[in-house]
This record gives sequence, structure tokens and C-alpha cells, in this order.
Amino acid sequence: QCIMPFSIPALVNRLNYPVQGKFPDELTDEDIKNARIIFIDIHWYLSLYGAKILVERIKTINPSCFVIAGGITASEYPKAIIDNFGVDFVIRGDGEIPFPMLVEKIMERQTDYENIPNLCGKDGLMTPRKYVLKSSDMEENEYLDIDFFPSFKKEIHRIQKTNVSPWSEVIYPYMIPFRGCPIECIGCAGGITEQSKLFGRKPIMRSADRLRHDFERCESDPNIHFVSIYHDFLTLMNYEYAFNVLKNPMKLNLRMEFNARPEMEHVELLTSHFGGGVINFSIDKKHLTSTDLIDPEHMVN
Repeated sequence: QCIMPFSIPALVNRLNYPVQGKFPDELTDEDIKNARIIFIDIHWYLSLYGAKILVERIKTINPSCFVIAGGITASEYPKAIIDNFGVDFVIRGDGEIPFPMLVEKIMERQTDYENIPNLCGKDGLMTPRKYVLKSSDMEENEYLDIDFFPSFKKEIHRIQKTNVSPWSEVIYPYMIPFRGCPIECIGCAGGITEQSKLFGRKPIMRSADRLRHDFERCESDPNIHFVSIYHDFLTLMNYEYAFNVLKNPMKLNLRMEFNARPEMEHVELLTSHFGGGVINFSIDKKHLTSTDLIDPEHMVN
């Protein structure tokens, strides 16, 4: 219960209506009866089974509630999820603009959905995928505000208090420098080819200033003791970017995964700017997709 897709807080913070995050096991029948809209993330394939059960429960208790799905898997198979799960709408790909538009339409009891991009719905509704995330949109995204999801926030603070992260790559807070990955890993939905197919764009980069501000916010939060760098902005982006992000030493601990072979200056930048933590790396050249190995002595040293 401490894993949440990176962009959910950003989407929630773009809505003009009250939102309350719930895990399925804490979602009461009364919650469902009172909901006008329930949106479900179907990001990884492993969540398909639970999502189907959840939608069936929602529709049994409150047939008039609108269910919206999004995420990688929903974007891959929107029609199948609508036809087989009873979901009303799927946002395909980037949702920063389409999702608030759809919520507004539903809340205002309007039914002209045809002008909302990236939308798949019942009765054959399929609008063109005209919206793709832009750098300016990503600059506006708020990734750290999880006040809308009290139980998630409580669980995160509990784990942060122990200062131990068993899943080093996915524990909040996530430091997000880009959406879509700058390297091409075969079969990965974050790779350039798959991103182009799913989202119609190349990777989008966030400014070093915005990312540095997120680090500073975490450093000043007494409930946060470590941060997760799953999106490796050290080896996948130029050194100047990393240097501009990590300008000031922090007491925070680090959970870091290198996606490519780091230079010693990358390692030194981390060890000089964080209090401690865990650094993961692989001995192949490109993030578990290459048969070209590096000498692990480099990292050991």
C-alpha cells in the first residue's frame, strides 16, 4: 500500500472538485453511494484482476457513478477494459488536460464528450489523441502533495519513520525529472519507442529548478527521511543538470538506481550531498537490457 503511480497527485491537483483517495479495502459502501466519479489507476498489468472486482462492486452499489480509468495498461487496452470491466471512460496516454475536462463535463452533467482528446468511452466513443504532455504542463505539475489520500500519507510516514525502504525504486517521495525515459529498453513502456506509441511523444524533461525545489521541500519536511531517485537524472542526462539539482548538501537519505554506467563524479555527487542510503546498479551497460557488461570493480571502488 505504499506504491502509487507518480502522476496521480499531479492529476488530482488539477481538479476543481474535492477528491478523497482510498485503498479498495477501506472504501465503504457509503463512500461509493456518495461518489459522483471514481477514478481508478490501472497502471501495471497485475492490477487488472483487482480493478475488475472493484468496478463490479462500484456498479452494483451505485450504477450511476462514473468510473474513469487511466494508466499504462488502460492506455494499451482501453476498449477491452471498457467492454469487459464496465468502466465508463479511459483516458489514453497523458491526462493532464483531458482528465480535468472530462471531470468538469460529468460534474456539470454535460454529455458532449467528443471534444475531449485522448478519450475512449462506451458505445464506441473514441476521440483523437490530440493532447500530449508539454514541458510547460510538466512544470506546473505538483507531484508531492498527497493530502488528498490520508491513509496513503499515514503509511508513507510510518515507513519513512523507520528509514527503511524495501522497494527502493518506488517509495514516495518520488523525484521526477522526466516523463518517458531517454534510453531505449526493449519492451519497456517507458522506452522511447513504446512512449511514442502510447503517448505520441518523446520524453519530456522537467527543469532542474523545479526538481531542486522538490528536494528542498522534502528536506524541510520532518516526516520525510529519504527520497527515491527512480528516474536517474545523473547518468541519463547531462552532468550540468544533476549539478544544478544537487546544489546544496542535505540530511536526507537516498534510494537510488543507476540506469547506466555512472562515472565516479556521479557517485561523488551523491555521497557528498546525502546523509546516507542505498545505491543500486547493474553490471550491464544499459539497465538490464544489454549483454555488454561493465567491470563491477568500478562501482566497488
